Amino acid sequence: MPILPAVGWVCQDCIETISDKRRTVDNEIKTLNAAVHKLELGYNALQQRIDKVESGTSSSQSVAPASISRVVCDTVKDQLRRKKNVIISGLPESNDGSDADALRSLCEQYLGYKPWFDETKCKRIGSAGSNPRRLLVTLATAQAAEELLYAARKNLKKADPTSLVSTIYFNPDLSPEDAKQAYLRRQERRRRNNSQQPAGGSIPLNPQAQSFPTASG
Repeated sequence: MPILPAVGWVCQDCIETISDKRRTVDNEIKTLNAAVHKLELGYNALQQRIDKVESGTSSSQSVAPASISRVVCDTVKDQLRRKKNVIISGLPESNDGSDADALRSLCEQYLGYKPWFDETKCKRIGSAGSNPRRLLVTLATAQAAEELLYAARKNLKKADPTSLVSTIYFNPDLSPEDAKQAYLRRQERRRRNNSQQPAGGSIPLNPQAQSFPTASG
């Protein structure tokens, strides 16, 4: 029997938690669909190459299936590897302590979460400049990475907008193609939001958002 009709009340935190989890599942499905689409494109391209080869060339027929298998294997490995990664933007760089210690302190103080990760798998990516380089962190499992992302989504939005932590963002490690699709979805959401704003209104955007973030670890 459904709980809500029986008790007549569900706490707001529970509703928000369920909503966040549902959005996470939806995003995972979109990621998997994009990966499948990428595999289909790769397969079709290889199939076209096979069709151009004379049917009597046995060497080409033996190489093509191996190429398809290699593309599929590499794509799946890349997806699984990236799911363990989290990219943090806006975390200040300092010579006084390690990035790992700074990240742990941030998580414990503002996220109410204590992640476990190997310090050797916590590194800065990109070129040094006026803004802090992004921090790529590899956790033990994909679930641990998802838990960290969930804690950040839930708690950082409550941070004081005038504080330094309000400019720190946690994001998944997306492949170039997935990052492009995510960028296009953000653009579409902003377009819809802007069209719904009254004259003179504005939508605050994430200043740390990357159009096409590419990272590997």
